[in-house]
Amino acid sequence: ESQVWISKLWWHRWLNVVNPGPIDLTGFTCHHGKVHIPTSDEAKLKSIPVTVWDTLLAKYKGGAQIGTLGECEECVAEREEMNRRRRCEQKMVHESDKTYIEPGQAWFIVDKQWLQSWLAFVNEDLHRPPPGPISNDRLLGQDGAPIEGLERGLNYRGVNLEVWNIFHRIYGGGPAIVRSRLDIYSPACPVPRSALGTVQVMQ
Repeated sequence: ESQVWISKLWWHRWLNVVNPGPIDLTGFTCHHGKVHIPTSDEAKLKSIPVTVWDTLLAKYKGGAQIGTLGECEECVAEREEMNRRRRCEQKMVHESDKTYIEPGQAWFIVDKQWLQSWLAFVNEDLHRPPPGPISNDRLLGQDGAPIEGLERGLNYRGVNLEVWNIFHRIYGGGPAIVRSRLDIYSPACPVPRSALGTVQVMQ
């Protein structure tokens, strides 16, 4: 007899309570409305004869039948595209990043919290979404000047013009905080004409 798949959680509820409620397949469909079951989730399902399924569905109602295991093709394509994006961003930044700048060049200060979100996106968590727009607002007061008590490495990092433009082209945000020295409290310096984004205003 043909087999279909049902949530083990709901099945155990059906075995142990009088009214388990509608058959719940939450977590086994995707935002496309299709069945989406990664290999890691297969252990959460139990196979039952289709006749048993029909009986349960008629009595308790609930979700659509899961006849086969597998992932939504659209979700797989989206994941592969996101992974390509991760690799591309990581490669571009790695090739442009430097621990120094040449005379006449400038540092672009970036909130470390935002940088950590970006690093987690490209390096660590395959389910983590992109970090969103660059947010340096946490570093600045209402007058546009840096707030007190910020420490390099703890609260902010510096990137060169090329890396800043890569980040801003992809994510937008800002504002650009530009310094000739890697010190947010040092005087603002002239902004390279090729820099993207709005610039910190010192009042």
